[in-house]
Amino acid sequence: MTRINHRSGSFRIFLILLLIVLIIASSLGWTTRAFGWMGLNQLRQSNDRYLQSAMNQSLTTFGVLSILKVGLAIVEGTSVGVGFNLQIGDAVQAVYDYVDLAWRVVLISATVLLGTRYILQTAELIDQWVLAFALLLLLLLVLLRWFKPNWKTLIRILRDLSLFFFIFSLSLFVLLPLSVTGGRLLSQYITAPSLEEAEEGLSIIQSELFPEGPPESPSVWQTIKNTSEKIAYISRILTQKASNLITWVVKLIAGYLFDSLIFPLLLFLFLFWFTRLVGRYLFGIQSQKTFREDLHQILHRLTMENTSQSPRKSDAPEIRG
Repeated sequence: MTRINHRSGSFRIFLILLLIVLIIASSLGWTTRAFGWMGLNQLRQSNDRYLQSAMNQSLTTFGVLSILKVGLAIVEGTSVGVGFNLQIGDAVQAVYDYVDLAWRVVLISATVLLGTRYILQTAELIDQWVLAFALLLLLLLVLLRWFKPNWKTLIRILRDLSLFFFIFSLSLFVLLPLSVTGGRLLSQYITAPSLEEAEEGLSIIQSELFPEGPPESPSVWQTIKNTSEKIAYISRILTQKASNLITWVVKLIAGYLFDSLIFPLLLFLFLFWFTRLVGRYLFGIQSQKTFREDLHQILHRLTMENTSQSPRKSDAPEIRG
């Protein structure tokens, strides 16, 4: 028995010292360096290059769509002749709507890609401090379990908080970079061929309709002498490319939505769910008690104590009488 107690005491001292060392190491950035030696730095640099390249490509596509959109908008307001009021816009309105939708989606996609870079950069700044705070909560949890085992509600609260911050720190260190990398790999094999086809096709249409940019001046249209020829030229191009244009716009919208948002978000949610499941098992959280329920239990006990003391105060005058 004495040997077991001695071992238990030695283990407790060792664990407390280990947690203190890990807290100091995390605060000084040593854990971040350790993760970097295990390949995290290469993963982060690869993600940053991918996000920068993807954003540049989306801005290029955004420029092509902007030329198409502005050109079609200007052509849309052009009238035919003097004796009647036919608009060229009647022929290009549907095409303009598709291009405008793709233009908005690509703009949102570029914004999401830039925002993802900012999130990853923010994670690099705060990950060591979140991990240090999680280790501090774990140290307090261990001390309470050993020296104040009767404080069960507070122990459960610290356990839930420790699990939350450990998962949060793991998300900053690993889950976010992995979700971006996984989204990049899925993009290469699933959406990249469709996006390349759509972007190339839209560039060809833009160069055919507006070879020098949007028709801001008559010099761009010097090869087309009058408005009737403009109608015939634009209608012919749009008629020939209508089905392809719709297909390219749909592929463009779906590809950018999946690459910038859906792929990485779904991967992150799956990794977060799996990590949370493993964490709850390791922390021994098998009941459905939550942090809110524990706080409600504490408040309920305080309320019951106040109500139990109130009859004693009301009985005092009767005793005196």
